[in-house]
Amino acid sequence: TMFASNYLSLFTDLGSYQQTKGTNSAINGRLNANYHLRLGRHTVLANLGTSFQKTSSNGTTVIVNGIPNDFLGEMGLANGFNYRNTKPRTINNLTKSLSNFFSLSYNFDDRYTVEATVNQSGSSQFGSNSRFAPFYAGGVAWNIANEKFFKPNNIISAVKLRASIGITGNQNFSSDMAQQIYNYNYFNNYRFMVGTSVGNYANPD
Repeated sequence: TMFASNYLSLFTDLGSYQQTKGTNSAINGRLNANYHLRLGRHTVLANLGTSFQKTSSNGTTVIVNGIPNDFLGEMGLANGFNYRNTKPRTINNLTKSLSNFFSLSYNFDDRYTVEATVNQSGSSQFGSNSRFAPFYAGGVAWNIANEKFFKPNNIISAVKLRASIGITGNQNFSSDMAQQIYNYNYFNNYRFMVGTSVGNYANPD
């Protein structure tokens, strides 16, 4: 009897239902200008361009209690909220990035190639003191297949040696990682004014 009584008292809180809704959007753009010059055995290729991107996302998650079986699949059928342990969650992200690049390539007689690239990328995810970061790359190539001493055969039809070096990076981290973040704290209040605590310290660099 005691077991049944306890079970019935908890019946209204059995089961939970979580629902998340949100939207995502992205805007991308790219502009390029190419230049090609061939004089005899000399070939020059140049590429100048810029690209930009803006992404935004937002979402809301709500959890309700009191859904004792899987057949009750609507939030309106729940018994209520457990505001002491769970609360609605919202998220909003907005990122912007801009990249400018220039590349130059020189080829001699379709055998020897030298390339260089410069890129300056900026992002709202970077610190306020380092909104833009430079990236460089360079490389050389030797097309052995176009040399007179190379004789194609059934096993090897083309041979090309390449070497390159450069600096790369990414922005695969939270959009607010470099910003100072405060969390509302209901336990630290003053005359019913909601207090805050530091959740993340700013990193301007």
